Amino acid sequence: MTAAIDARVSTKDKGQTDENQLRELRAFTERLGYSIYKGVLRPGKRG
Repeated sequence: MTAAIDARVSTKDKGQTDENQLRELRAFTERLGYSIYKGVLRPGKRG
């Protein structure tokens, strides 16, 4: 199966960054046995 990932970090508190969110999403899809066919990183409000 294939999946798309859509990442958006709206705040930098709690240790969230674009890079670590994408890393977690990739790891999650791999654990489920999915391959990623498309990844989207949307800019969010930076607080």
